[in-house]
Amino acid sequence: MQCYLTKITLMKKIFLIFITLMLLSISGFTTNYYVTVGGSDSYAGTIGSPFATLDKASTIAILPGDSIIFGAGSFLHTTQANIQPQVSIRGVDSTQTVINCTYTFTPPNFGAACIVLLSATENTNGNQSITRLKLNGGLTATRGILIRGRGNVLLEKISVQKFFVNGIAMYANGNPYAQPTARADGNIIRYCQVRNCGDGIVGWTYGSLIDCYGQANTQVIYNKLINIDRVNHTADIFTRLDYSVGVKFMYNDCYKPDIDGTEAWNFHVETWNIQGGCEFAYNNFYGGGIALDFGGAINTKGTYAFSVKAYNNNFIRTTAGDESKGTHAAIHLESTTDCSDVYVFNNYIKNFSYALLISDGTAGAASYKSRLYFFNNLAEDCQWVQSWAMPVVYIDNTESPSSVWSDIYIVNNTFTAKAGKNVYGINVNAVGTTNNIIVKNNIFYNLTNSLGIANFQNKGTRSNYILQNNLAYLCGNSNDPTVAGTITGYSYTGQVKSDPLFISSTDFRLQSTSPARNTGQIINLPVIGQLAYNESAPDIGYSEYIPSSIVPSISSQTNVNCYGQSTGNATISVT
Repeated sequence: MQCYLTKITLMKKIFLIFITLMLLSISGFTTNYYVTVGGSDSYAGTIGSPFATLDKASTIAILPGDSIIFGAGSFLHTTQANIQPQVSIRGVDSTQTVINCTYTFTPPNFGAACIVLLSATENTNGNQSITRLKLNGGLTATRGILIRGRGNVLLEKISVQKFFVNGIAMYANGNPYAQPTARADGNIIRYCQVRNCGDGIVGWTYGSLIDCYGQANTQVIYNKLINIDRVNHTADIFTRLDYSVGVKFMYNDCYKPDIDGTEAWNFHVETWNIQGGCEFAYNNFYGGGIALDFGGAINTKGTYAFSVKAYNNNFIRTTAGDESKGTHAAIHLESTTDCSDVYVFNNYIKNFSYALLISDGTAGAASYKSRLYFFNNLAEDCQWVQSWAMPVVYIDNTESPSSVWSDIYIVNNTFTAKAGKNVYGINVNAVGTTNNIIVKNNIFYNLTNSLGIANFQNKGTRSNYILQNNLAYLCGNSNDPTVAGTITGYSYTGQVKSDPLFISSTDFRLQSTSPARNTGQIINLPVIGQLAYNESAPDIGYSEYIPSSIVPSISSQTNVNCYGQSTGNATISVT
């Protein structure tokens, strides 16, 4: 018995020694290195003997689990700091820890930045973060942060401002313009402010706040992204997404000037060559010429159910677009070869010339566009400065008679024009083949140009143009479309020509007595399924009327889930 107990005791001791050695091993290879004002690069980098620069700290903090910790103050960074995988950087916060960067290089150079996280092996697991600090390029330093060939990197609660080409760049390894062997997976930018980065380097690129190439499942969420400080400041907010999949750009506030000097390319988001599953949702886009521009050679779904979804965004300009200074469209679909499986829905659009623009992209080249769905959107005060006629939706295939565009759905939207503007509905100007242009359940309001709710030009080969169950009021051409020539399979039925009875001049939901109520058609779309309706039939317009019989009963005090806290009391009003 004594021998048995002795063995048990011995086993326990061995186990405790094993655990202790493991903990010592972990702590022995995980080190915090400190950088403070008043430190010295000749010191050891401990909390009592801190370094003075990021450059020094980055050469010492090289083991997995190491951290570089900045104190409060301003720090000068003159070189490129190369950060190893699983090494993180953090400051106090983005107002108290400021790193002033001066490192420059000649673009294009896809391996350089003030802070570089670069791995030779594609999609190396970074398992690291940069948090709670500000990088200031002073309009001199070329690029702030580069993440290349590395995934699982978190940038959180940082401010990146005044870099000449890019604030932040995320690339797969190799040439960013080529298909990567493996995409960088799972990088995240959140709760950051990126401001005033990028400039017009003619012949190379205009730069951007955030560059994105060869990524998978990247998230850019809950950020303030601002480029409003310089005239002729051509840089995009977020660009390019070449060969990327599953990217989510969500809950961001984006700011650009309504008119960017004489610059024609005043984009918020410009993408090229998306390969599936990218989402742009719950963002606020203020100003800009084109908010979402989907371009490049292709915009396709790959192994996903869709190429792009853009939903629940606000696109808001304060002034009319001046077409002499560039195109002004909330959504622009222009991929030059293949643009397909795009879903744009539940968006609010204010003061843009075009709510939706679909165009060729490349002069003289055939393009293929199919399965494009624009639904449940409200476009208010569509207008431009010029007096000439303009459509709210422009389907513009003028480059090649070999182009084939099909299955374009414009359903359950509300389009209104600014009073006194020379606006009409949908313009189809196509020299190629167009088939299945479906226009149903839309409200066209105050589109006074004589072309009316649509202008179908007698060009190309046309078939199956379906206009059914739309409502038009105060529109030109007696609230009818203008149709030139003969369209095979043309249908124009169920038109309602009376006041839609909006709740007010600024609230475009329906009153209970609206003629748009229960007069629409049931709509089924791929991926989305049947569009929801509340009563015996769908309503016409972007928003379903909610009868009192189905308004939920909610008490004035109730327990709710809130962002930033698990539960709490909130006063809720239902309108």
